[in-house]
Amino acid sequence: MIVVMQPNAGPEQIAKVEERLRSFGYTVHRSGSEQIVLGAVGTPRSIPDPRDLQTLEGVREVIRVARPFKLVNRAFRPEGTIVDVGGVRIGGDELVVIAGPCAVESREQLQVAAAAVRAAGARILRGGAFKPRSSPYAFQGMGEEGLVLLREAADEQGLPFVTEVLDTADVALVERYADMLQIGARNMQNFRLLARLGQSSKPVLLKRGISATLEELLMAAEYIVASGNPRVVLCERGIRTFEPWTRNTLDLSAIPVLRKVTHLPVIVDPSHATGIRDHVNPMARAAVAAGADGIIVEVHPTPETALCDGAQSLTIPGFRELMADLRIIAPAVRRHFSAPQPTLRKTQAQPLFARACVVGVGLIGGSLALALRESGVVGRCVGVDRPEALDGIRAAGVVDEVVPVDRLGEALAQANLVVLAAPVREIEASLRLIALHLLPGALVTDVGGTKQLICESAAQALPPSVHFIGGHPMAGSERRGASAADPLLFSDAVYVLCPNPGTPPDVVALLSQAIRAIGAHPLEVEPERHDRLAAAVSHVPHLLAVALANSVGRLGLQDALALRLAASGFRDMTRTASSPYPIWADVLSTNRVPIHERLAFVRQCLDRLEAAMDDEGQLQAEIEEAAAHRLNVPRAIPGIQRSEAELIVRVMDKPGAIAEIATALAREQINIRDIQVLKIRQDENGTLRLAFENREITCQAAEVLRRIGQSVRLRSD
Repeated sequence: MIVVMQPNAGPEQIAKVEERLRSFGYTVHRSGSEQIVLGAVGTPRSIPDPRDLQTLEGVREVIRVARPFKLVNRAFRPEGTIVDVGGVRIGGDELVVIAGPCAVESREQLQVAAAAVRAAGARILRGGAFKPRSSPYAFQGMGEEGLVLLREAADEQGLPFVTEVLDTADVALVERYADMLQIGARNMQNFRLLARLGQSSKPVLLKRGISATLEELLMAAEYIVASGNPRVVLCERGIRTFEPWTRNTLDLSAIPVLRKVTHLPVIVDPSHATGIRDHVNPMARAAVAAGADGIIVEVHPTPETALCDGAQSLTIPGFRELMADLRIIAPAVRRHFSAPQPTLRKTQAQPLFARACVVGVGLIGGSLALALRESGVVGRCVGVDRPEALDGIRAAGVVDEVVPVDRLGEALAQANLVVLAAPVREIEASLRLIALHLLPGALVTDVGGTKQLICESAAQALPPSVHFIGGHPMAGSERRGASAADPLLFSDAVYVLCPNPGTPPDVVALLSQAIRAIGAHPLEVEPERHDRLAAAVSHVPHLLAVALANSVGRLGLQDALALRLAASGFRDMTRTASSPYPIWADVLSTNRVPIHERLAFVRQCLDRLEAAMDDEGQLQAEIEEAAAHRLNVPRAIPGIQRSEAELIVRVMDKPGAIAEIATALAREQINIRDIQVLKIRQDENGTLRLAFENREITCQAAEVLRRIGQSVRLRSD
């Protein structure tokens, strides 16, 4: 029986209905948030009259469920269930692809497969550590060693993984490693195993039995949900029929039927359904078209050498081809592929620091915490911030644990790396606060925009047993907060280090190793020199952007066309003028002397330009000198795209023109890093600028587009 409450039903009304249902002998399950639905299951002592329940306050509707499955019935959760697997959501608008080898055979085999499927767009890694085989002489899997390899490969690629559990005795072991537990077709009606996984905190992938009806599949799911675990994903993997030409017969009709009668997500396994590699891609495409929430396929680097199911395993190129096809089909059935969350490759076999504490988990602190964790630099990372920020930090998942500032001492007690990620004045004050709680030998660093004040304060505030190295990552984003954290934020960026006098060289080398592990380039600079150079390349340019924006904005008060005429050059030059004042306040106030010196020098340059306006030769010399200096800015850093990695494409002004280009490149697994419309007018053709990873890929893209009749030239030509 299902009781649907009114949207405005209060807690007391809901509790009263639950109590009434329990009085009949039902077990009550609650679902929904804005509108509560109560599911009454079990064998009641007496069957209530629905009309009696209908009269209770707050009740909107009472539904008798004729089918034997109650909790997985869509009537219980009409909006559908979304199952979260390590941050990947199955059951929403995203089409989720799970891929990997049938069985784990070796570290090399698994790492190659994991890297390949992630690069192609898979969101979850699959692999078998325990294999149920029809023959007792066949390969049975690597057991716990396979689980270790799966965890290692999944962490390295930033993917969750799913693996099969065969017996109740193995559940605790598999739970320690896996993000999702799979019940295979042969175990679909192993009721003790189903009930045991109902007590698990991990989501469950339930495969349909070889000869099971859909109702039997749903009743198996009911066992898991009724035992307390609602995070179940159903998998159609083919059923046994009289047809001998395929391993099984894929029941595509099961997809729309299941989506109608159950709220659980439904995915399809075309590998086991067909057993033949050539048939996997067509059936996967058909499954997506039929409405599946995801696909699970077997992919092996060398299927001909596979110890298990090589005949049905896709090659890596074959999997790339499948993903290209699915990207075309998915939008037609209102599905999309989410870009994978940015992750770093794990570069450290053993952590350089057992425990890190990041004080201030905003954009920079959160990004640094993510980068240190994903690269393997730290074993565990704790974040400290204001109480009102804690929920947002937890939701962002950037640290292993988050604590409020009033528990700062507790967070620092075991930390051998401490990162102060706050405005400069707050860092200065924090140094005095943390001094009493630091472990002897701990390394303290910061991310402040000025260094001389912070380094001097650290020398005075911290005990001699603690090491301090000032830090300043030359990276940032216009987005703010832990929710915008990106572990790749520091990729190829310069990361300034300012060691205090007396800091042991091996400690500096250790932090430098950590910086390189997150993809940045450590550069040792004296604090005073850092502040002088930062004034020249960052602080004064910000003030100039403010002045330029104000000069045009104030003109706009008299002439409204001023800002409307501002083109890309003005927008680029004034970008930092839109930054909130608190971000710059401490930096500007703690670096006044170098900023005043640099502003004076800029005034001299402006005076020279003003004087050169009456001397064409001098004006040309000034402009050409500036161009030469600008060309010396390093180009292989974020935000500066190399012209040799760009294409200029003339396109017809017609529907689907850009889609045709994107599809052709997607089929060849060529990623477009940036796209810009340079010119488009009514009744004229347009011009696109396409940017790619490097010149080699750019040349490949040019050849692909020329084959489909596009007019293409390299921008550097």
